[in-house]
Amino acid sequence: MRFPASKYLFWGFCLWILSGNFLSGFQHKRSLDSSSSHLSNDTGLCSDCKAPEFDKPLQNRTVVKGKKVLLKCYASGNPKPEVTWYRNGKAIRNKSGPFSIIERNGSFRLKIRMVELSDAGWYICVANNSFGRAQTQAYLTVNSVNPKSTPHKPTLENTPSSSAPLASTTQATEHSQQANPGYREGDEGQDKPSTTTSGDLDIPTPPSLSENGSCVIYNGTICEKLLKGQPIFVRSYEKLENIETKISIAYSRIQDYKKISKQCRPFVQPLLCHFNFPSCDKTSSVPTPRHICYEKCELLRTDICKNEYLEARKASLQGVLLPECSTLPHKDSKQGKNCISKLKGNAQRNTKPVVGKNATPMNACYKDRGEDFRANVSVTEKGLKCQHWNATKPHHHILSPTEYPELAGGHNFCRNPGGKKEKPWCFTTDVDFKFDYCDIPSCDKTSTTPPSIQIVSILYTVIPCLLFAIIFSLVVIFICWRYHKQIIYQAAQTAATPLVPVVGKSSYPKIKEMRRETVRFIKDVGEGEFGKLYKGEVLEKVEGIQTRAILAKVLRNSSSARNRETFLRQAETWSKFSHPNVISIVGMCYNGPPTCILYECVEYGTLHDYLVENSPLEGAVDDDEDPEPLNYYDQLQIAIQIAAGMNYVSQHNYIHGDLAARNCMVGPRMTVKITDMALSRNPFSDDYCRVPNRPPMPIRWMAPEGVLNYRFTVETDIWSFGVVLWEIFSFGSRPHEGCSDEEVMDHIREHVLLPCPADCPARIFFLMKECWDILPPSRPRFSTMYTQLCALRWDTNGPREPLEKFERECFHVDV
Repeated sequence: MRFPASKYLFWGFCLWILSGNFLSGFQHKRSLDSSSSHLSNDTGLCSDCKAPEFDKPLQNRTVVKGKKVLLKCYASGNPKPEVTWYRNGKAIRNKSGPFSIIERNGSFRLKIRMVELSDAGWYICVANNSFGRAQTQAYLTVNSVNPKSTPHKPTLENTPSSSAPLASTTQATEHSQQANPGYREGDEGQDKPSTTTSGDLDIPTPPSLSENGSCVIYNGTICEKLLKGQPIFVRSYEKLENIETKISIAYSRIQDYKKISKQCRPFVQPLLCHFNFPSCDKTSSVPTPRHICYEKCELLRTDICKNEYLEARKASLQGVLLPECSTLPHKDSKQGKNCISKLKGNAQRNTKPVVGKNATPMNACYKDRGEDFRANVSVTEKGLKCQHWNATKPHHHILSPTEYPELAGGHNFCRNPGGKKEKPWCFTTDVDFKFDYCDIPSCDKTSTTPPSIQIVSILYTVIPCLLFAIIFSLVVIFICWRYHKQIIYQAAQTAATPLVPVVGKSSYPKIKEMRRETVRFIKDVGEGEFGKLYKGEVLEKVEGIQTRAILAKVLRNSSSARNRETFLRQAETWSKFSHPNVISIVGMCYNGPPTCILYECVEYGTLHDYLVENSPLEGAVDDDEDPEPLNYYDQLQIAIQIAAGMNYVSQHNYIHGDLAARNCMVGPRMTVKITDMALSRNPFSDDYCRVPNRPPMPIRWMAPEGVLNYRFTVETDIWSFGVVLWEIFSFGSRPHEGCSDEEVMDHIREHVLLPCPADCPARIFFLMKECWDILPPSRPRFSTMYTQLCALRWDTNGPREPLEKFERECFHVDV
């Protein structure tokens, strides 16, 4: 019997439908069974299986910035659970930045090296297997210094304020409700670490500041008299504490600074506080800062604190600690309608706004044309009131305080700007009279001083001047005599005991020229701005043919004539140095291509690589049997040699500009030599910040004046030496690790210093902070640091030199 083809197709389609329903039902049953086994451990499929659980919950921790932290998570289950660590809701990858995850003896450990303030937050340990999920969490609080009181367990209410100079959270919260529209009270925080087995990741989040800033109650110390209990405008708790520290250091230095005038001193603290901690504008419905008025700032800059502002500009502090007046709002503008026009501390100013050579007191006369007249007279001869100099109504004018400082401050006193009129005058407030002379008598017409009194006054002036001239001449003669005697003494000493050779300009040796065919490049070790650096050898004919190991700094063939000239000039300058801790130039290939400088070869490579290879940190994590790491004596020995080399080059008026561990080489017997290799492309390209129209800048090693003004001095090299000390005692760690170049520049502007390395002695860290003084003249000299480091090495348990040799080397100027 034969069936049509259509019947076959029909019955086949039915069979496919039935088989599909059966399979889908079977799969659905299996998924239900799997789901039930996932939710319950009492199924008969696996008697020993169980969901993850924690033997101990995570504990809240409070640590000091710069220390190591180890969080332990004890999780068990069958099958063995997989553990993931989270920080503020984001999964942590192993060996990402300062984080390392280690599994040991049933515990899953999260290790944070050199914890920063930004590492504070909620840390959650989540354990997963096929039978369930569990999590435990704790809060990590990071303080910049050891807290004076016993640390309390963090909650959602008190966690953010733990590192900022603020008042109690209740006061700050009340003001936030008033000043911040849309503020909502959150749920109460937890008092202890929690453990949960919910399927979702439950991450508590501490309250944070608004992106546009918020108002909080100030409760710091340095500005307590001015701002205590008042709301101030802030954008970041961390920056708030850094500013408090920065102002405290600067104010203490200013108090000891003898050049600050009496009229300026009362305004220093109010100016620092109101600029760095702006008050909140209570008339605004949103958090808004109250800035200092432009007019008040100009009065201080051009009049009361004129010399102090000039010193601040020289020290690169204007815009960092003191305001830049041009950025502040005017009193008559919309932004400055509620600006600060009176600074507390001493609102009454001197009766003489600007001191001139012919300045006269109130109600006195004027001399000549009255250009230096500074009395507080504001009424004209016609009895009209004077118009304020910063106002343009009712009479418009273009006289500016920038051109005429005597008009600064927005006053309306009679003046004669530039001496253009016959006597002091002012614009009037009467629309019918644009200007009028002031009712002030001339000193020449009112002088009634008797001739005898004039002669006595002249004698009172002439006699002290003569005495001063005689005393000054005697002092100059004495100094010249002492200087001449010292030169004779030094000449005798030089003849008896030769010092480190200092070569004169006329005796500089010419760089030895090597033929290109005698130089062979073996290995590419890096690349700088001018070209590559090779390890190689040069053939020398000394009692037969032999080779000498060298480092070759090669100029690119495509380099411009200007770059070639700079390349050769640097080689000529460096070839003049001769010191055991400064790398030497052995020759040069002029006739290329390529042109190259040949340095002596140093066996162990860069100091950075040497510190990393001899660091104890990696061995502590991986439990490997590493060679014996560097000890305290070795670290001091390295630092002493760098200080000796830098003291030598600085005495020859050479500014290095790129002092770092990567630019120091290590040779046999741990001899350290300073170089000028500047491998800014490979392998240290990440250490340099590239800005248009400027060469690459190692900003993580640079002083604030170098970053902000691109000024390089011996003081900037001293700052970099402090960072090199930090590298030595942190075993090659990267400064400001985990921060972008923009964040590093913000830290430098706010004077956020590097933390103390782990196990670093306090005396070494104190020396680092001296190198990082915000005032360049206050930083210690290289010779001073060399002596201090030698004394510290003498106090260690390492090998000691004879006392005579120690005194001769440590206290010798030409180290």
